[in-house]
Amino acid sequence: MYSLRTICTAAAVLLASVVVNAAPLPFPGVPTHHVRPGSVFMAKPMHFDPPLPEHLTNSGARNHPVVALDQPDRQGYVPVAVVSHQHGNHVTYVHHDDMHHVSSDSVLPHHLSHQEISNLHRTLGGRQG
Repeated sequence: MYSLRTICTAAAVLLASVVVNAAPLPFPGVPTHHVRPGSVFMAKPMHFDPPLPEHLTNSGARNHPVVALDQPDRQGYVPVAVVSHQHGNHVTYVHHDDMHHVSSDSVLPHHLSHQEISNLHRTLGGRQG
C-alpha cells in the first residue's frame, strides 16, 4: 500500500508534466493563415533565404521588420521584403515558423495599405533573391 504522501507526490508530478507539455512555446511563429500580402512581421536575418551577406555573423540574430509579399508556399516559406535602408531591393524567404507578429507597442504598422503593397511590388520589379 502506498502512503498518501507518495500518491500526492506522484499526482503533482503527473499534473506538472501535463501542464509543461501543454504550454505554448515562448515565442511561437506566425500561423500560415495570418500571413497575407502586406502583413508586417519580425524575423531574424539568420533565417533569411538566401542569406544577406551583412548578416552571416552574429548580427543576424536581431529581429528585423519584413513585409510578406505573398502567401506561404507548400513548405511554409514566405517571400518577404526586408524593411531596412541597408538591404537594397531584393526578395528573401523566411519560414512562417521563424516570423513573429509586430509587438503592439511598436511604431511599425501591422499591415501595409493596398497602395503601399502595389508600390513595393513595383519597386521590387519581380526580382528574386
